Amino acid sequence: MVLGSLAKALGVTPDLIKRLERAGVIVPLGRDRAGRIWVDADARRQVERVQSLMAAGYPERDIALVIGRIERAPGRTRIYDVFVLADVASTEAIPPELVTRWVDDGLVAAWGVAETGELLFESGAVAIVSALAALEVLGLSDHAQALVGFIARDPNRPSDAIARLHQVIGQRIGAVERAVRVLRKLLPQLSQSAAPKPRRRPLLRRRGKGEGDASR
Repeated sequence: MVLGSLAKALGVTPDLIKRLERAGVIVPLGRDRAGRIWVDADARRQVERVQSLMAAGYPERDIALVIGRIERAPGRTRIYDVFVLADVASTEAIPPELVTRWVDDGLVAAWGVAETGELLFESGAVAIVSALAALEVLGLSDHAQALVGFIARDPNRPSDAIARLHQVIGQRIGAVERAVRVLRKLLPQLSQSAAPKPRRRPLLRRRGKGEGDASR
């Protein structure tokens, strides 16, 4: 959930949300390219808990001291860079459905799910998406599992699969580089042929004296 939408969802003021964040009651988890702060379901529970304690007559300052400084879970201070599915797909120029399929196949791990249902990713997952997108371009998607295992440093990955991956990527890159060299030579010619040719205005011949009478 985006931190900004938490106040609206619970009917509290944005200032209260900001104060609770500063006090450590709400722990931000990630920040996306738009600068929005993302929190998990625990943040909502904490705000609801603060609401109930304030309704019981406890001062906000005392609540923040107890929850923020005493109950704050250790090791949850890292703020991740968060990327929404649309940003990841557009950066790699691939369909969002393809990224979703990789998540369903277990190749890419989503960092979370927004309240809208959109998948969220952190930078490590985006790096894997970039590698998988490169395999798609090379036509080597059958080797996706081996590549992901290598990137994740999976100790159980078979060495023969990695060796085969190294071989096929090298061969395919060589073939692509040769094709690129050929196509680069043709590109200027293609550009000239594709350019619209200027229209020539037809020349009008002036008829001579008596030319019109000859046809009568």
